[in-house]
Amino acid sequence: TDIKQQNGIINGLFENNVISHKSIKQNYKKYINKISYSFKVHGLLINKDFLLNNNMKFEDDNDLYGEIPFIVNLYNLTPSIYVTYTKLYYKYIHNDPINYPSLTQEISDSRLFYRMKAFNDSLKYCENKFIARQIRSKAISYYLYKVIKNSQFKEHYNNIL
Repeated sequence: TDIKQQNGIINGLFENNVISHKSIKQNYKKYINKISYSFKVHGLLINKDFLLNNNMKFEDDNDLYGEIPFIVNLYNLTPSIYVTYTKLYYKYIHNDPINYPSLTQEISDSRLFYRMKAFNDSLKYCENKFIARQIRSKAISYYLYKVIKNSQFKEHYNNIL
């Protein structure tokens, strides 16, 4: 089958309520507090015109964590966002960390730097003091977690004791 036919079948499943498409309205306080380890845009329902009118784009110098400033900017511009847990798009899944790793599977010494850069970059969009405090708290928690889990830190810490 071709892509057009596949899309027609998938759209038909939603239109005929075979698959339900539920969404919930999240305000920034609830959403930011629910985030445990990552800021992800998948599942956020955002109007294309809203993105264009507000010139919203992902940070192009941070492939892995460009979503963090994007989401903070989004919540700075609107008090709430609709979130769905229904998968609206699909992609080919690959899990070959050796020959064709995804961004999250790549091993890099600069991951911590880029995550912290994303937190820092997100603060330039953040006029809301509540969100800014949450971002700083997430950044501090993440940094401390990475330091404590670092094997060199553990080794040196044990030598001090």
